[in-house]
Amino acid sequence: MSRHDSKAARWVALLTLLAALASQVPVVAYAGANEKVVRLAVVNTPAYSGLMDYLLKDFRASTGLTVEVYSGKDVYDVAQAGKADIVVSHFGKADVEQFVLDGYGRWPVMVFSNQAAIIGPNSDPANVKGLASAAEAFRRIAKTKSPFVANQIPGVFYLTEILGKAAEWPEHASWILDEGVNKAEAVRLAEQRQAYTI
Repeated sequence: MSRHDSKAARWVALLTLLAALASQVPVVAYAGANEKVVRLAVVNTPAYSGLMDYLLKDFRASTGLTVEVYSGKDVYDVAQAGKADIVVSHFGKADVEQFVLDGYGRWPVMVFSNQAAIIGPNSDPANVKGLASAAEAFRRIAKTKSPFVANQIPGVFYLTEILGKAAEWPEHASWILDEGVNKAEAVRLAEQRQAYTI
């Protein structure tokens, strides 16, 4: 088995475990429940990245279960309305704690993570190189008013909002460049403007 196949097999096993756990959560006990369908509500990143499409084909083949995927920002509203069996979201998402405290689900467990990096000009005017804390990097970018390009990839933009709030970024600062660009376009714009980006 190749390393690639091994990772896929682990993901399928994980989703199988999540489906089994979801069947024990009260939110699943709704009228007309279909035991052959797992309703999955995920934040934008796993769906946008293509990860779910990649995993679910093998999951279906291994389990015989069909997965209906909802992707959006309001995954906890969807689950609270009884329209999801499993929710996958960022750990820091604001609705998690209230969702659990209101009895709609169990406390979350980490099933996967994504990685991001803050990149910037060689001159590093905010002096962020080598920092272990992204929040501290964002504080330094704000303090120096160094240009920052907002990368519009949904998960990255969400991360930018979280870190910006943690660093108390002003909403409309001239040094925050939100020009609707994403992926390589955001990196190119950051390079042109000698700016930071994620």
